[in-house]
Parts: sequence; structure tokens; C-alpha cells
Amino acid sequence: MKILISFLLFISAASASAAKPRIDVKAELLVNGKVIASPRIIAKSGEFAEITQGARNSKERIRMKILAAPTSEKMDEIMVDMDLEYIVGERHLRSKPQVIAKAGSEATMTLEESIKGEKIQLKLTAKAYED
Repeated sequence: MKILISFLLFISAASASAAKPRIDVKAELLVNGKVIASPRIIAKSGEFAEITQGARNSKERIRMKILAAPTSEKMDEIMVDMDLEYIVGERHLRSKPQVIAKAGSEATMTLEESIKGEKIQLKLTAKAYED
């Protein structure tokens, strides 16, 4: 019985030390250079997280779903898979960019799916930290 309790304590301590880091993702969505939304998500590494700004029935809303994780133990680069949806009236943009960003540095991309000739950009900053 003592051996079993010692083994369970060892397993418990090992799993506590292997806790997943948290990923802080800040985004800005720009249309023709003007910031229209700036969602921020803090998620556990390797787990999906989602945020919606604007009411579900609203004529203007943005939804961002991410799956993010550091690319190495140094946590100096963060891989972010994103599912981004932006709705304004009858206009609808859906993009699924994948970004590998240096931790704490801003990555900027122009989204291919533009709405009525508008220049749509996404700026993203991600960093990882352990609790």
C-alpha cells in the first residue's frame, strides 16, 4: 500500500511540473488602415480558445478561434492556427491563417479574402508564459 501511495504522489508531482504554458494572443483587425477590432485571448497551449466581439444577432461582429503552442521549449516562437470571421451587414470575411511569430513581436498579414476591394490586415502578437 505504501508503494502505491508513493507511486501516485510521484505521478501527481510529475504531471504538475508538466503543466501546459499559457499563450497570450492579441490581434488587431484593420480595414483600410483603421483598427475595427482588437480581440485578445489567453489559452492553454495546444487547446482551442474562442472569443466573439459583438452580439450574435449584431450586424457587426468578429469571432476568433485559435489553437496556439510554442514551437520549442524556449518558447521564443509561437505557432498560431486561427479561424477568423468578420461580419459587417451583408459583408462576410472568413480566413484561416496560420502564423509562426516571434514571441512578443508583431506579425502583420494582408488577408486574401478582401471585402469589396478594401484592404484587410491582421496584426498579431503572441507570447507564452508558465503559471
